[in-house]
Amino acid sequence: MTEQTLLLHLVDLVLAVSLLELLWLLLRRPALLAQLLPNLLAGLSLTLALRLGLGGAGLAWVAPCLAAAGAAHLLDLRARRQPAELKPGPSELAVQPRAHPPTQPTVHPNPPVVRTAPSQSWPKTAPRRMPTAPHQSPR
Repeated sequence: MTEQTLLLHLVDLVLAVSLLELLWLLLRRPALLAQLLPNLLAGLSLTLALRLGLGGAGLAWVAPCLAAAGAAHLLDLRARRQPAELKPGPSELAVQPRAHPPTQPTVHPNPPVVRTAPSQSWPKTAPRRMPTAPHQSPR
């Protein structure tokens, strides 16, 4: 099997998996299909253009696939863009202060105990020294 034949079979496999994904979306997740269809069609069109180009098809076959991929990509971008009426305006981007309701002081059933350090009551002792190893003279 030559390298080009293997590459054609791999592209065929990608096309088959993409078509199965499209079929699965049609049967199992029709609500998601509207959101994912432009993206899936763009991928299918690009893969088909690759398959046709590797198979030796002429520009008359490859160019429409690339044009379809571009159109599907534009549809995908348009679907992802927010409509102008949903975009926040410049005045809405500024942070508006919130009106908080008046709060009442919190009464804790067990108030925390505050302990203070004793003043000058610690015993004053000299710091301990670390024990050292006995000095050995070199022989």
